[in-house]
Amino acid sequence: MALSNITEEGHGMDIAWDAVAFQDLGANPTHVVGMGDSFASGEGADSEGGKDYFRETDYRESTGDDEVINKCHRSKLAWVRQATLPGRPQSIGEISDDYGNVDLSFIACSGARTYNVTSGGESQYGNSLPQMDLGYLDQNTDIVTITIGGNDARFSDIIKACIVPGTTCPNAYIDSGKPMHTEIPRILDEEVLPRVQQTLAKIKERAKNAKVVLMGYPHLFEDDCVPGIDDAEVAWMNHTIAPHLTANMKKAADANGVVFVDPAAEFQGKTICGNPESIHGVVMSGRSEADNDAPLPSMKSFHPKIAGARLFADVLERGLK
Repeated sequence: MALSNITEEGHGMDIAWDAVAFQDLGANPTHVVGMGDSFASGEGADSEGGKDYFRETDYRESTGDDEVINKCHRSKLAWVRQATLPGRPQSIGEISDDYGNVDLSFIACSGARTYNVTSGGESQYGNSLPQMDLGYLDQNTDIVTITIGGNDARFSDIIKACIVPGTTCPNAYIDSGKPMHTEIPRILDEEVLPRVQQTLAKIKERAKNAKVVLMGYPHLFEDDCVPGIDDAEVAWMNHTIAPHLTANMKKAADANGVVFVDPAAEFQGKTICGNPESIHGVVMSGRSEADNDAPLPSMKSFHPKIAGARLFADVLERGLK
């Protein structure tokens, strides 16, 4: 066996090591792989300034004439780490950190689309390989958790259009030159559904013995308290787009024998403008090192807070029963 610090991921932070230790666990640990996008990585589940993000997933580093950035933002408080497996006394994160009988491979990355997950797809930030190419899925994988599809559904484009004052986002034009009220439903049916379905099929093919759990997205708003977003836009996102995405994610899961869990019940009354509010509205302060696009809002915006990540952990626990 040979070890090397050479990686296909390209430029990144320097890694130095001079020893490797092997620990006898007595039995194979439960292998959990946490995949997906920002809702899976824990974007926003940070107390202040990125201190709850794993360092290798939030940095800017000069390489002379160039700069290396990673914005995957995997949080120590992400829901896959907060959740507890049936019959276990501690959370997945706690047991894995203590090198116990749960081994967590946490590879979700903020901003991921389906092509950032599937093997042979696109890298992120120039140094984060497609998640399936990181080598964590195999016949020994027991559980795979994932949220994916929100970025394929143009989540960011929708929010940007809705938040512009004087513009009603269903009538705003997307990059295809067509209004969102007709184009987003088409994208959900003709792009998101088949892509998520294919992604799940490839995960199942690679991790043949694993229980795969696809986590849905909650509706984002309880009210129109975000400046620039009016009640008609809230209604369109909450009652037209969100249910459509949820229905297609369930179809994709059902087609692959994957468990789909809808978080609507856990988040009822607790999203943006809710009480207690468990999802960030517009965030302008408390940025992490790589979250540096001011005056644009922080990447935390419209993502679950630490309390929201806890609610998602409750959702996962329900899906694992």
